[in-house]
Amino acid sequence: MMKRKILITIITILVILIVCIKIVSGFKTTVQYYEQEPEVVNKKEDISTSKIINQNKEEKKNNNQENKDIKKEIKDDVKKENKKNANISNKVDNNSLKKSVTNKSSSTIKKESTNIKISISIDTLVLIKSPGKDKVDDNLKEFIPKNGYILSNIDIDVKKNASVYDVLIEASRKYGFSVEHSGSGSNLYIQSIGNISEFDAGSQSGWVYMVNNTFPNYGVGSYHLKNNDKIKFKYTTNRGKDVGNGY
Repeated sequence: MMKRKILITIITILVILIVCIKIVSGFKTTVQYYEQEPEVVNKKEDISTSKIINQNKEEKKNNNQENKDIKKEIKDDVKKENKKNANISNKVDNNSLKKSVTNKSSSTIKKESTNIKISISIDTLVLIKSPGKDKVDDNLKEFIPKNGYILSNIDIDVKKNASVYDVLIEASRKYGFSVEHSGSGSNLYIQSIGNISEFDAGSQSGWVYMVNNTFPNYGVGSYHLKNNDKIKFKYTTNRGKDVGNGY
């Protein structure tokens, strides 16, 4: 009887041990499971983080490419705009040049249309040969040109509708000889040219003029000229008879 009780006790203890071992084993498995679970979670998180990083890298790469494309487009636009502005500038310059040329041409045309060319000669030929030569005193000889011409067929540009007097004054300014006159308008009379005056070679001496080989019946202030008219001032010693005409 005693042995039986001991055997039962031993069996009971063994059963209890086995149960305890199973419980402990189950607890360890549970603990290991929970210990492993964060690693899985961490692995999942690492994978997600890696994906996010890769996505960010890809997005950054795409953004960089987009920025490059945008910069390129901006550069192309700037080049096009500069080229367009350059073309506009060239057109403006060309238009300005054309306008300038047109204005110059218009100015030239205007100048040509408002100016006329007149030929003028001034001679003292009667004073370098007899009988006029004999009437010249010594004080006058220094002013008489050796060839007899103060001016010989010189072209003068003057305003349209200029008078004979206007041409004579313009010539005197340009070539540096003196002119003296009396009166005004239709009564304007030439007294002296180049220091050679009326009455220097006698009581009938003085200056007469011709236009296109004709002696006009107008004073030098009243005769208005046309383009290419030819003026001749001549010194006379006998009221024009010795130069082809008389008063």
